Amino acid sequence: MEQKITTYRCNAKIWLYPSEKASWHFITIPKNIADKMRATQQGPRRGWGAIRVQARIKDTIWETSMFPDSRTGTFLLPIKKSIRNEEDLVVGDTVKLTLTLPSTTPASTQPKPRNHKHRTRHTPIQDI
Repeated sequence: MEQKITTYRCNAKIWLYPSEKASWHFITIPKNIADKMRATQQGPRRGWGAIRVQARIKDTIWETSMFPDSRTGTFLLPIKKSIRNEEDLVVGDTVKLTLTLPSTTPASTQPKPRNHKHRTRHTPIQDI
């Protein structure tokens, strides 16, 4: 079965989740885009209902997961410190975000969850 790659673009604001122990930075995915993503993601998802995506802000591309937010009916994209530092991003910045995800493959061909600590990779885009 051939996978279809879908790309979404939007402008969104970085915000801080208030916590005493950690500083979690997120982008809330616009609801109209979240609805389209749900339509392409049939079948089982990763833990907590997460969707794997490739994200791009400015010149940095990385692979990560977005998590459903039942309060807003959309998804939250975490923005790690290394990404914020690389692109000089702070809370309140509105960024141009590109999200790329494949349509869901049948459960029998989906990768099995790994049982080790996940590390997000990010690589600057290089002009050709």
